[in-house]
Amino acid sequence: MAGPTAEITLSWKSGLVFTGGGKGRPAVTVDGDSKAGSSPVETLLIAAASCTASDVVSILEKQRVKLRSLDVAVQGQRREEHPRRFTAIHFVWLTATTAQAQTAATPQGVTELSAGAGSAWSHRDFYGVELGAGRRAGQGRVSLVAAGGRLSDGWGGRVDVRGQFVLLPFARAGLGWYGGMGAAWMGGEGQRGAVYLTAQLGVEREPGRPRGWYVEVGVGGGVRVSAGLRWRNFPAWWPT
Repeated sequence: MAGPTAEITLSWKSGLVFTGGGKGRPAVTVDGDSKAGSSPVETLLIAAASCTASDVVSILEKQRVKLRSLDVAVQGQRREEHPRRFTAIHFVWLTATTAQAQTAATPQGVTELSAGAGSAWSHRDFYGVELGAGRRAGQGRVSLVAAGGRLSDGWGGRVDVRGQFVLLPFARAGLGWYGGMGAAWMGGEGQRGAVYLTAQLGVEREPGRPRGWYVEVGVGGGVRVSAGLRWRNFPAWWPT
């Protein structure tokens, strides 16, 4: 299905001077000699800059960023011979926002749920599945993870409480690293439970999006490795 149709009317005035625009809108002057107005080539760059700038303003408004100024410098490189089309266009953006807007540009709290599999190797090996819930505020994360599975020769469980630092908490592309410390209890069928101090180092995919995988390694109650999926609940305005 065809999209919307855009229409303009252009009128010749004199020499290489033209005026034109959309119906019912103020006319724009274009001058091939760049005297009475911008040249056709410059007008094309203005159109490209204003089109992309409109998208930037729309995105910032959705993120509740209060924009104080926005300037775009555009440089276009053209062929030496005819047709002298553009071979490259470079954009430089200069923006200014309020300090309050910078704070509001990222979510103040993100709820997370996770599911995966983990194992810990020590004098009591543990293999099981784990479910977790956490809360992120800025670069900090607090989480509770419970796992159940095979402990030595019987059934057992493990519960971890963790505090972590997330390096790139709102990155919507690439990997995000994190690390932290906490405490864990592990015990099981016919075995006495024990409490351990723990440390973790992990990596997760696209921490600024609603879902991504994670891989963790750590120590505490043995050498622990786990992997799974993590779901995140962002505010409706966050561009996921």
